[in-house]
Amino acid sequence: MANTVSDARAKKARMDMVKTIGFNEIKSSANRKILVPELINLLKTHVQKHAIKFNLKLEVTYNRPNVANSSENRAFKTMAVEMYPDSDIRTIVEIAYIKLMKEKDECSGRGSGFTLESIDGLLLAVYKYTPMGGSSYIELPAYIDRKRATISPQNHVIGPTAFRIEGNNYKKHEEKYNFEGITFPTSLSDISKFKKNNINVPINIYGLDKKFQIPKLPSLLLITDGNNSHYTCISKFSRLIRAQKTVHHGQLSGQEALDQHKLISGTHKPILPEMPKEGEYVEFEAWKKTQRRPVVIYADFETLLMKTEEKKGGSMTVIQRHEAMSYGVLVKASDDIPAALLEEYEIPTEPVIYRGSEIQTDVTKHIEKLLKTNTPIIFTDEQQQSHDTCTAYNLCKTNFTYDNHKVADHCYLSGKYRQALCNKCNLKLQTPNFISIFFHNHSNYDAHLIVTELVHDTQAIRIIPNSEKKFISFTKYVTSTFSRRYIDTFRFMSTSLSSIAKNLTTPNL
Repeated sequence: MANTVSDARAKKARMDMVKTIGFNEIKSSANRKILVPELINLLKTHVQKHAIKFNLKLEVTYNRPNVANSSENRAFKTMAVEMYPDSDIRTIVEIAYIKLMKEKDECSGRGSGFTLESIDGLLLAVYKYTPMGGSSYIELPAYIDRKRATISPQNHVIGPTAFRIEGNNYKKHEEKYNFEGITFPTSLSDISKFKKNNINVPINIYGLDKKFQIPKLPSLLLITDGNNSHYTCISKFSRLIRAQKTVHHGQLSGQEALDQHKLISGTHKPILPEMPKEGEYVEFEAWKKTQRRPVVIYADFETLLMKTEEKKGGSMTVIQRHEAMSYGVLVKASDDIPAALLEEYEIPTEPVIYRGSEIQTDVTKHIEKLLKTNTPIIFTDEQQQSHDTCTAYNLCKTNFTYDNHKVADHCYLSGKYRQALCNKCNLKLQTPNFISIFFHNHSNYDAHLIVTELVHDTQAIRIIPNSEKKFISFTKYVTSTFSRRYIDTFRFMSTSLSSIAKNLTTPNL
């Protein structure tokens, strides 16, 4: 809802409705403990008189922090829900309330920059509801009766649903069915109760809409003779195309077809699983993602709680603020990378702690240079013999061909021979163009300390958001071809670290 004068007036008019006759004003609309019981009591009062439908409408105000005149009026409402004297009112209200709050929270997380300023009120709308239901005997329309496709007994008691289940001689079958909790005349809402009481008795309800009539569309046959053409009206379409219809009329043509039909439709659900044909297969191609990264980073922040008295909105005050005090970085390199190579590119192998305003070196730039190293392959005699005698690829498990020949896969950092691959698979195992940085519980905490500091240069930032204030992952480019990818390890193991440590098979690890 836009922040216009007309919208503001419309909202004020809606909120002023509570002062008119027939409305009850409830204070503390944002307080769930006060709100829900009051709603239940109001609905109980109305539903005791007759069946009702109700819906909730939440009036709120959003704004953009630190942006003048950015307040906007917004409203969220639920769908109208039926309610009867025997309904579970508390559960229905709880579900409606949860849906309303979910819609409000989703609106805050859509990336618009707006945050909730205030909850202005909650409107409860109640409507009288008269459900459609069956009662005493009503003569069928003539065009339906002539079809001789229905049975409508002329009942003389008030339980029509009970006596239509069996059609002819229905009274003697009354005891077969459970009508507990069903009122007569029976409304459509009671049909679901009957199904629950009698789970093996399916019922389909159809209705007649006199206003809707299928239009009669003429079917025309176009006859052409040279340059001349002529339309004729088809009066009996089935007679015209009879010669083109199958002589089996949809019936099975043999025992084999019958056996196949029973296999598909006899004991299984109405679906037909179709398996790949012989010789077809699904091929895995993302071999690059199956390899361990040569270098990763583990990091963590420590913060101080600084007292503050910052006003946000009319009723919100920030009393503490988290400020980064220090952070630690551990660069974990593969054991295959020579220590001399790490030392050459000034990559630390021990944990490094930065405190206060210490100026830190961006180790990712050194890692980028390291990953560009191209050490020639180093073969031992045993490895050379194994490579020469290999006849199938180690990854895709297919035989070598002239077009897809055998190559030696090796580590570009150490030069060590790894395996024999086909040319296609080897090209897929490229050195990564990013460095993974792992934080535990990064999405809920550390990301808030990092993401606002990533705009110090013009390099791109890519984010995978979970909401406006929570991120699954984000990437910051160091150069145009290399980036840092921040990942939350908590998303991979939600169990506490102490519980995971207890499951380790190696003692004292």
